[in-house]
Amino acid sequence: MLDSFRLSAQEFQTRDNQSRLALCPLFSKIGDYVSRVLQDGYFTGVNFGVGTQTKQGIIYQLQGKTYSGTEPFFAGQWNQEIPFQQETSWIDRGSFGVRLLSKGPVCCESVLDMSKRFGLMATLSAFESDHERFKAQFDWQRKHVALSTNFIFGVAPKMETSLVVGFSNLLLATQLALEPTFKFPSWVVACNYQDGDSGQITLFIHDRGPSVTCSYLHNVSGRLSVAARFVYSSNIEQRSLVFGTQYYLDNDTLLKAKVDSSGTIALSCIQQLTRSAPWKVQIGISSFIDVASVEKKSPAMGVSLQVES
Repeated sequence: MLDSFRLSAQEFQTRDNQSRLALCPLFSKIGDYVSRVLQDGYFTGVNFGVGTQTKQGIIYQLQGKTYSGTEPFFAGQWNQEIPFQQETSWIDRGSFGVRLLSKGPVCCESVLDMSKRFGLMATLSAFESDHERFKAQFDWQRKHVALSTNFIFGVAPKMETSLVVGFSNLLLATQLALEPTFKFPSWVVACNYQDGDSGQITLFIHDRGPSVTCSYLHNVSGRLSVAARFVYSSNIEQRSLVFGTQYYLDNDTLLKAKVDSSGTIALSCIQQLTRSAPWKVQIGISSFIDVASVEKKSPAMGVSLQVES
């Protein structure tokens, strides 16, 4: 359940290893390699995260964030791994967790992993929200196909279903969101092509707008990656173009930079201070510069501290 922390740590430690499975396990993961270059590792305000795991498999995590002139936001999380006899049980892994937010709903989540025998993973979530109360998610995957379904219950119940099919280096995917109305369901279709480890191209077409999102990633070397994302919509305010790059100066230092069509330049440096047990410490510093109004306002700064034991 330390996903948000471990994602950045894993990206840092493995130099954003772009080797992927022949089939993407979930629809939402298609194109996430571009997000790692263009979005992850940029911070605004003051961010911190502390996580630890006991020998009994209990995970504790606390995250916080604050902006200038606003109240801080905190999120606490507790998660317990449920042991199963691997020789006799048809469940590979199970867990139960509680997430507490200083602003927002309280969430309880239970996960049952049955992927080795059935290719199935079930996630049940219950939370207090104005619009949603309960969610059940089922993910099923085989060698060349993956299916995910979400049932969301609340004021306006809906169902989201995604299907991913793989052919060698090509992934084809679609997602539908059904609501209890007579309106046509909202939809997204996607296509992902991977040229080995050297690069990937992803195309998303949304019914909203409608809009088209095209992403491109190229791994120049084991240290250097470049990426671009173009979004076109019938709404001119949603059209954008962004270029980004990241470079591993060494095994402990990651440098990132990006620029978008609105004239904003973002710079980031992530430093791994310690890797050995019992503590792993990572810090990050970011700066956002609005070229159009650089004389009127100072660049926005962000700082992040992540500690794991």
